[in-house]
Amino acid sequence: MAILAKLTKNDTLLKEVKFNESDLNRLSEVTLKARVQIIYDKAEANLGSLAEQGLTPDTQKQFLETITAFNNALETPRTGIAEKSKATQKLSVLFVKADAEIEIMDMAAASAKDEYPDFFNAYKTSRKLIDSNAGTLALRAAARELTNGEPVSGALFVFKHEAQKALGSSGNGEVVKKTSKKGNFHVKSMTAGNYKVVISKKGFNDKEVSITVTEGERVELMVELEKA
Repeated sequence: MAILAKLTKNDTLLKEVKFNESDLNRLSEVTLKARVQIIYDKAEANLGSLAEQGLTPDTQKQFLETITAFNNALETPRTGIAEKSKATQKLSVLFVKADAEIEIMDMAAASAKDEYPDFFNAYKTSRKLIDSNAGTLALRAAARELTNGEPVSGALFVFKHEAQKALGSSGNGEVVKKTSKKGNFHVKSMTAGNYKVVISKKGFNDKEVSITVTEGERVELMVELEKA
């Protein structure tokens, strides 16, 4: 699938299927279930172009049988686990799968921002999530490499409130976070207002953006860093 994506210069498809065995081994059972289903669906949609890579209806059948067996194993009740736990697990699968699809949409929209700025700005506006639960996230951020879309781990994000009154980890109006190995992080609570955000990482050019945090809304921030 990755070979086909590279040959056809389909960057969106490449991001959806570019997982090696080590990547998949690190995933939780629930996340793995969602990821392999996406890979299967994309292979099924492109099956006519994958014969040279050894993918055929027979291999797809074997793949689906393996996925089904794995899913059945996950859904088999374990001793002492209540029905409520099973329902929660199924709901988690749906959230993971939906989140993966939304991330792909975000990347696709970002790739079009230079050629279609009006579309990109409209997408960003409509992408805001209304959050009525005070216990959920205020911000979700991610850093990607500009040239290939790969996650950038260890990127430093410094959020400075324009009024210099936001309470952050440094105590001086700043919120400081670093991206994880998967190139992202979450902030559970932030003071509403406008922020200047400076992103830095050794080997990359610094980047500065501005965001607005509104009470009751979750901010989605995805930045692309260019290698120095």
